Amino acid sequence: PSVAAILAAKAAKINHGFQALALIDVPTNESTDDYDTSKYSGVPAWKNEKNIVDKRQVCLWPKVNNDGVIYALSSQAAGVICKTDGENDDVPYVSPSNKNIFGTGSILDDGTEVLLDVDTAGYLNGQGVVTLLNVSDGWKLWGNRTACYPANTDPKDSFIPVSRMFVWISNTLIQDYWSKLDAPLKRRQIDTILDSANMWLNGLTAREF
Repeated sequence: PSVAAILAAKAAKINHGFQALALIDVPTNESTDDYDTSKYSGVPAWKNEKNIVDKRQVCLWPKVNNDGVIYALSSQAAGVICKTDGENDDVPYVSPSNKNIFGTGSILDDGTEVLLDVDTAGYLNGQGVVTLLNVSDGWKLWGNRTACYPANTDPKDSFIPVSRMFVWISNTLIQDYWSKLDAPLKRRQIDTILDSANMWLNGLTAREF
């Protein structure tokens, strides 16, 4: 949890300007009087107790089995996110949810198979937890919400693709206009930057991104 908190803080301001999201794995082998993370029903209590509720965090449970090799779900989620972006002109407007992972099952640390139905997976999503589901066409990442949900329902904070679009636009604008820093701040330069940025944003809108 301390690392998760640091990741969220760093993700909000990388190198004093750039932003990101932090992928946080819920352990599958922790048990107290308040929760048992070997069961899906215990995950929300763990999430709340450990304060994994930041808009910069994506909470994931359980792990991925690929022919006997166990992977943290965060590593698979990162791959799905990048693959999905790559298939959509590198614009992160498409959700990674309901996209295939590279694995053969859902599993706990001790090797116990995890089989969720749509209702239980939906329950986790309603608690701001991304999970795995196999309904058709194999195992898929399942969930659209960042960890701040359900306390924060603002789409720009709680909806993964919307949040990532805001992050991507901010990062892109910084990169595109970094060369203008320290130049004389003339009205013409301000108008040029505004016109250029608005043309880019209008182009994204026209392409329904």
